[in-house]
Amino acid sequence: MDKDTKYCVNCGEKIPKSARFCEKCGSAQPELDSSPKTTAEDQVAKKGPRKKHIWSKWWFWLLVIICIFLVALVLRFAVNHTKGPDTIASEIQSGLRHDTTDYGDAKVSWNDDAEVMEVRLPTDSRVIRSTYQGETALWNSLVRELQDDSKKIARDNNKKYSYIEIMAPKSSKYVWLEVDQGKIKYNTADNLK
Repeated sequence: MDKDTKYCVNCGEKIPKSARFCEKCGSAQPELDSSPKTTAEDQVAKKGPRKKHIWSKWWFWLLVIICIFLVALVLRFAVNHTKGPDTIASEIQSGLRHDTTDYGDAKVSWNDDAEVMEVRLPTDSRVIRSTYQGETALWNSLVRELQDDSKKIARDNNKKYSYIEIMAPKSSKYVWLEVDQGKIKYNTADNLK
């Protein structure tokens, strides 16, 4: 093939390399540019300026941080508000049993009929013995602890489960303490003053 000739893109006839139109059919011929530098520049010019990726924008990372925060908040809410009454009673009980010398083998359970957390203290516990003797320091400490538990349950869980009662040790007909949402409704120690 001769270097000075080329073929028409329309009819296939042999035409001179420098010809811009075919002599036979008259169709326009593409220009051949052998310079690779011009071709690369043309390609860059056709593509336009290079776009930044979305993750290189500041607002993208702000949205990611906000989304992570919202997911953590929703999960915290879901975990705390899905605790059942038995789980809450178990948590209160383990807190009371942590101090076994004062509260003895305290038992906490959810009474579904009365919709109340019932706390039962053994009659031989130090807090009950001191209360029978008219001393209220241990009792007041227990009251504050249950108030804090009730307030935390009302804030983090279902408010319905924040109602806590301490039943009288010798008869479950009588209540010694009633706390609802952290507020004392009845305290038997008030009768000892």
